[in-house]
Amino acid sequence: MNDICNTKYPIVLVHGFALRDGIGKIWGKVPKKLRANGATVFVGKHDALGTIEHNANHLKKRIETILAQTGSEKVNIIAHSKGGLDSRRLINLEGMADKIASLTTIGTPHNGLNYVDRILKIPGCLFVPFSWVANIFYFLLGDKKPTFRRSVRGFSPSSLSKFNKDNPDHPDVYYQSYALKLLKGGRLRKFILRHDGDNDGLVSVEAAKWSGYRGILGEDIPRGVGHSVAVGLRRSKQFDACATFIQIVQELKEKGF
Repeated sequence: MNDICNTKYPIVLVHGFALRDGIGKIWGKVPKKLRANGATVFVGKHDALGTIEHNANHLKKRIETILAQTGSEKVNIIAHSKGGLDSRRLINLEGMADKIASLTTIGTPHNGLNYVDRILKIPGCLFVPFSWVANIFYFLLGDKKPTFRRSVRGFSPSSLSKFNKDNPDHPDVYYQSYALKLLKGGRLRKFILRHDGDNDGLVSVEAAKWSGYRGILGEDIPRGVGHSVAVGLRRSKQFDACATFIQIVQELKEKGF
């Protein structure tokens, strides 16, 4: 084992919408590879369909437990998709800024998704029953408070415009963000392309741009990198998620985090 990922503070991986730690390998081999390179790695264990507020409150308790367990003063968060919003709420409105050294977001819809407004126009007679089924399904999987419809509404541009005003960056936390882009894909990518422009199959490039924007991961790959491929949930022969995370963590180490 080498120590190129042996950061000063532990790494906490915070997943996105409709995923649950412990249900499948949602981070692929990323945690294992990071640990093999010296990192101390934990996962958020928050709800798949929880609201930003609910998940942020859970993450606060989770990180307090991690700090007590490790004796560390702070953690580094690497968040995927909605996990980045949960983490920003955690830093600001849950009063954890002094416990978070850095926040790295990957494919997080910081600036909102126009296509979500179209989805929310689906008649209630269709949308509400689907929401109930989704909530029951994820409750059985372990979610404490699944709220599918409310969580989806939280991705709209108007909701996130207010969220951004309420959750400005904290000066004591290091922020960096990455976008993702698919150059080829199915109908969903094309649907999002019409409403939001270039996207990774779920989140647009423009929505993912936030403080410390570092660019598009895998931009040189011919087909691009999809939303789930970026974190190892789906494998790709062209994109190495593990190597990408190792590089991100190595850079955090070099910055003293």
